[in-house]
Amino acid sequence: MELELKQLRDRCLADLNTVEELKTLDNVRIKYLGKKGELTIALKGMGKLSNEERPIIGKLANEIREEIENNISAQKQALEQKEIEAQIKEESIDVSLPGKKHYAGNLHPGHGLFNCRRSGNRMG
Repeated sequence: MELELKQLRDRCLADLNTVEELKTLDNVRIKYLGKKGELTIALKGMGKLSNEERPIIGKLANEIREEIENNISAQKQALEQKEIEAQIKEESIDVSLPGKKHYAGNLHPGHGLFNCRRSGNRMG
């Protein structure tokens, strides 16, 4: 059982090192730590162990689970940071370019009436 748990940890860490996207990372997390994950299935076999082996294997299993969770969270932070950097690089703004002109307000309604009067004077 101890060897099986260590092999499981090694497989999980190897899978985590190949992850390039957050979605894949979540799939790896579910594969090993999920409700039907490999670690959970391995822990269900602890009932068959003797009373002397249970605390030892339980402690090892908890350490492995904690190590996997820590690696997953570290990998998640790294991938999120990489995504943010890619987004910043893609959406960069050149602050040296001139800004958009903002035209405030409208013409007074009487201004149009004034122009109508002027054109009426010219007509006759």
